[in-house]
Amino acid sequence: MAAGSTVNQARGESPCPPAESVRAELNAICQSAVFQSAPRLQKLLRYLVEQNLEGNPLKESIVGVAVFGRDPGYDPKKDGVVRTEARRLRAKLIEYYAAGNGREAVVIDLPKGSYVPAFRFAEDKESSVTAAIPAPRQAWRRWVALLAAGIAATALLSLTIRQRWLVAAPKIPTRAGDSVRLRSVAVLDFRNLTARPESAWLAGAIPEMISADLANGQKVRTIPGENVSRMETELALQPASGLSRETLAAVRRNLGADIVVSGAYADLGAGSGGRIRLDIWASDARTGELIAPLSESGTEPEVLDLLARAGERLRGGLHLEAAGEASGSALAPRDPAAARAYVSGLAGLRRGDFLQARDQLRRSTQLDPSFAPAHAALSSAEARLGYDGVARDEARRAYELSSTLTNDEQRRAVEAQFRDANHEPARAIDAFVRLFRDSPDNIEYGLRLARVQADGGRPQEAVRTVEALRRLPAPESADPRIDFEAAYAYAAQSDCRTGAQFADRAARAAQDAHADLLYARALSFESGLLWYLGDARWREL
Repeated sequence: MAAGSTVNQARGESPCPPAESVRAELNAICQSAVFQSAPRLQKLLRYLVEQNLEGNPLKESIVGVAVFGRDPGYDPKKDGVVRTEARRLRAKLIEYYAAGNGREAVVIDLPKGSYVPAFRFAEDKESSVTAAIPAPRQAWRRWVALLAAGIAATALLSLTIRQRWLVAAPKIPTRAGDSVRLRSVAVLDFRNLTARPESAWLAGAIPEMISADLANGQKVRTIPGENVSRMETELALQPASGLSRETLAAVRRNLGADIVVSGAYADLGAGSGGRIRLDIWASDARTGELIAPLSESGTEPEVLDLLARAGERLRGGLHLEAAGEASGSALAPRDPAAARAYVSGLAGLRRGDFLQARDQLRRSTQLDPSFAPAHAALSSAEARLGYDGVARDEARRAYELSSTLTNDEQRRAVEAQFRDANHEPARAIDAFVRLFRDSPDNIEYGLRLARVQADGGRPQEAVRTVEALRRLPAPESADPRIDFEAAYAYAAQSDCRTGAQFADRAARAAQDAHADLLYARALSFESGLLWYLGDARWREL
């Protein structure tokens, strides 16, 4: 008899399906569309299932060595890759079955707190769902454990990409006169006119530097780079020299941007002395009018100075105050090689290429160990790759170096990231609240705070934060992510029915805004909640 069957029967559960049926379902899972883009999770699932069927022990340290290549004797307490990937695997399995898959009439599950998979016949599924209804809090906590790794981490990324990601507070001033709404700016990817591979890194680096420079003055709200990249993917936008009124309107609907910055650059090669020409266009997303066109040129070794000059002129075109001489030191390391590695790493984070981002950011911290933002960005990259212990160490290093930063908001952002990475939810939330009080109309801050409050055991405060976000002026108040965070917050306080309703609202609003990735996330979240409630409508989503 298979080991899994023995375990199930010892617990008084129904008999386990035969090993050949389990393996057939395992193959179907790994070949499904849900798992095709997750080879790391496929490898983990295959190992856990096969080892269980063979009756071999499954411990965190064993899995770390066998699946993730850790050295024998490594400390799982410092390196949480197995725990992180197991959470992601649970989330993927829920997503797989919520989509109506399961061709072999067998269900493979990974119970929380264990690395031993459970196998059961599919007809047991409905009864297990019904049994979960009397304990909604336990059902919620299990479901959150399944989905949190895949959903919550995206918001964390914006801290180290922009140094402005940290989030809102539960009380927002009324718009009657307490504060003036800041204009929001989206900086798109730049077009490489000469397509020279040696300068391709500038396509992502230029938007990062321009956004950081604009954000430093705190007179505009820069939209996080990962949000811009998501929008570019959803709208199939390509870097362009100019944007039509229709495209600008679509960007505004998707991101709530007032101003859209786009542009192009040309690496003119050795014949020109290695000069780079940079063209920037800032357009009013509401009217489609071009409001700040400019051009600058310089050599690649002087690219930081080139971007500083372009940023100063862009500020002038947008009628913003000068950022100040000290602000430039906060944008990138002054060592050219370290700066290039840093901005390349930020561009990798923006694209979701975490391996490339980690390698570049490691190089930046090696070349300039004293630059705090590089350590903070590296912490995010390591966390996304599952190296929680390393991520915590890098966040701590950034916090220790934060006294060198000239911008007070940057210092508090780095501290908040460290508190979050160090599993100090109360202190992290307090840091987020203080940050928001200085930027009370920043929707990114509010969305992040709601999530951290829900994850930190304060779901009622998260609901109040969401309600405050609804009082923002348009178009921010209509952002579908507000309903998504409402769904998460209500589910966190065991009101899964209300959570499902808000997830449905978020999905509908995201669909109207052509926010396809958010639409998919909201549907997945709604279907999972309905599944645990025993509501058959989950099959229709």
